[in-house]
Amino acid sequence: MIVSQVEEQILETLLWKVRVIALRQLKRFLGCDLDSVLRSLKRKGYIEQITLRTQLLDLASPLYSWNPAEQESSPDFWKISWQAESRFKRVPTFEEQVFLATDLACRHFGGVGGKLRQPFQLLHDLGTASMFVAKSSSNFERANRWKSEDVIRRYFRHLKIRKIPDAAEFSNDAVSRVFEFAGRDYSGNYIKTFHEFWKRKNISYEIW
Repeated sequence: MIVSQVEEQILETLLWKVRVIALRQLKRFLGCDLDSVLRSLKRKGYIEQITLRTQLLDLASPLYSWNPAEQESSPDFWKISWQAESRFKRVPTFEEQVFLATDLACRHFGGVGGKLRQPFQLLHDLGTASMFVAKSSSNFERANRWKSEDVIRRYFRHLKIRKIPDAAEFSNDAVSRVFEFAGRDYSGNYIKTFHEFWKRKNISYEIW
């Protein structure tokens, strides 16, 4: 079935970049009116819509970033944990329209679609989508290098990544940078483990 360029961008986002995305996030990412496009995709059976009350973070920059040039530096793991948890106290709950790709879209275009693998993590998945939008809305080249956690699990098994991040950028089939959205329950010990793992791999990371 033929899809327009904007429809293709939305499907690419939902099949390869994020598990779910809210309407507000999608509009920020693509910068255009999407009502008719989303209706078309739903009519074709490529996306599903969920309406629910949730918190939606509008992210601008990471809580912490690290690269191999900073071998001797370590973040304050418990400060990052506190920052991640406390920001939710400042964000109100609203009714949001949330979209995900269907199995049909996955069969036609590749990537990963269908039912949510972990529905109870929807708040975390929307945070990951906010991270993607912040990194990629003004840089489509960067968006092309970005792969979601589920895509990494399915298409990059040969890399044998033991600790799969929420997302990663790839260069020549190798991980060049990883991204993790710190949810409300990310402890300092968890962040410390994340840091030490990717430091040993000598791969840059960002925690949002």
